Amino acid sequence: MTGIAEECIQHIGSTAIQGITAKPIIDIAIGIDSLNDINDKLTSQLKTLGFIPMPRQMMEGRFILAKYTDDTCQVKTHYIHFVELEGSAWSDLLFFRDHLNQNQQARAEYAAIKQHAAEKYNHIEQYTDAKESFVKKIFSQR
Repeated sequence: MTGIAEECIQHIGSTAIQGITAKPIIDIAIGIDSLNDINDKLTSQLKTLGFIPMPRQMMEGRFILAKYTDDTCQVKTHYIHFVELEGSAWSDLLFFRDHLNQNQQARAEYAAIKQHAAEKYNHIEQYTDAKESFVKKIFSQR
């Protein structure tokens, strides 16, 4: 993997959205040429920093690693999302973040959906699914 330009590293997720309640987990997107560039050497190096690969099927078009507070892997502190720069996942992540930062009504609606989902669901997949229709609605506004 070659060097990564600064503009290819972006703060994403709820902690990157102004004025919204968020879990204390930092999401970082790293844009790369191809997900095929991710190899055992890279994942091994990131493991030494405490990052553990998540299942590939978690989110299409991304390779995600999580960092936890300790070896029990109960509390996450960070996610790294490797995303292809020329792919739709990269533009989707940045569009969603930027749209919510520029649109107070959308931001408030998303915050309410997140709050409701957090109160109703204990499993991350259910929580994520509960937000899906809103996310698709935002994408349709491009």
